[in-house]
Amino acid sequence: MINYRNHRKLLIVDGMEGFLGGINIADRYYDGGASLEWRDTQMRIRGEAVRQLESSFLMDWYFITRKNLRRRKPYSYRLPDIEQDAVAETCYMQIVSSGPDSDWADIMQLYLTSITEARTRITITTPYFIPNESILNALKIAALGGVEVRVMLPEEADSRFVHYASLSYVNELLDAGVKVYLYTRGFIHSKTISIDGKCCVIGSANLDNRSLDHHFEVGAIVYNPGVSMELETQFDRYLNDSRLIVRRNWDRRPFPQKVYEQLTRLLSPLL
Repeated sequence: MINYRNHRKLLIVDGMEGFLGGINIADRYYDGGASLEWRDTQMRIRGEAVRQLESSFLMDWYFITRKNLRRRKPYSYRLPDIEQDAVAETCYMQIVSSGPDSDWADIMQLYLTSITEARTRITITTPYFIPNESILNALKIAALGGVEVRVMLPEEADSRFVHYASLSYVNELLDAGVKVYLYTRGFIHSKTISIDGKCCVIGSANLDNRSLDHHFEVGAIVYNPGVSMELETQFDRYLNDSRLIVRRNWDRRPFPQKVYEQLTRLLSPLL
């Protein structure tokens, strides 16, 4: 079923190195292909957390085949030497998976907990913004409580229908004081959240109902200020190719667009 799509993006090498994030295997990441050039975020992991990534893959394999995937020989899990682009200090993280094979919407609960724990700022990049009521209210309450909330969406997306459904939430965000940016240099496909510059979430899940309730997704919550600040620095770089939505200009958008936003909003629980 389309509702049960496996949306995880995982690569595990020798049980010692893992990659996760939003990147697919597609030409559009290099030259845009026949569509917009895509911008994305991926994370390389080395250490004990790779075992959790591998567990997610093995559970996927069993869910589809009903067979256990056995290794020819056990991995040694020798920790590699620190490289130049690696985090120098100890980096704690948790791997969180969710999907229809679980009774709990773990990634949705992770997003909600992270947002409600914020005290100074929340920085979000997502290609689709169709949150459930709990996450939408949490973002608005945070902004109304003095937390700086910044959300970056693409100005153009790969799905026009879903894009307008995302834009239908902008009015509520602006009313609460959330800063909404539209990325103009291609299609931003990153799924990241940084909280107070102290911890962050990187993964495959969009802020929409399908990702949070129906799809197989995976993400990592990283408890490290260096990694979190690196995400925020990248967000600040993206601002050079983005435009801030200003209320007076947003209210002047074409009437047909307003109508289309509201029509797609009616179907947003299914998106």
